[in-house]
Amino acid sequence: MPTASAFSSSAHDANVVIESLGASDGSDILKFDDTKAGLHMSILYTCCHTTAEVSKLHAVLKNNFVWDSFEISYSDVGCNVDMHEADKVYLHAMPDEQGQNDLLKLAGRINDEMRKAGIPVRHPRKSMFHMTLARVTRNYPTDRAVAAAKRMVFADAGLRLRLCRFTLHG
Repeated sequence: MPTASAFSSSAHDANVVIESLGASDGSDILKFDDTKAGLHMSILYTCCHTTAEVSKLHAVLKNNFVWDSFEISYSDVGCNVDMHEADKVYLHAMPDEQGQNDLLKLAGRINDEMRKAGIPVRHPRKSMFHMTLARVTRNYPTDRAVAAAKRMVFADAGLRLRLCRFTLHG
């Protein structure tokens, strides 16, 4: 199995591709996530929960939640427009279908534990799981970058990471 550093290296290579297609002054690239320590994937969204609900969820997950780690294969690249800032586009590394299914099962199990503990599930997972690589403007040639990154970096379906832990609010 490839290591986390191999994945980090591939993510870095994707950022090189993304940067090479941008404007010469860099004005169409808003931000890269740090490929060594800043890559993350949201499993569930707790943005609309109270501090007390998040604290209770933390206790539930720490004390009662048992799960098995699993591998995730990132084999695709995609993009989406920010729901809140219409000029911002996210470029993502995407898990394959099995990874999507495994992550959806994990999120569903967490949501079940939340309900059992009396914590409302305000945002059940509706979108595909993804790991953000970069944020760009609408002027950026997104289609070209997605195609190039698919060909050059994430074409190897064997690029895997093992999900063995996750954090809640850091």
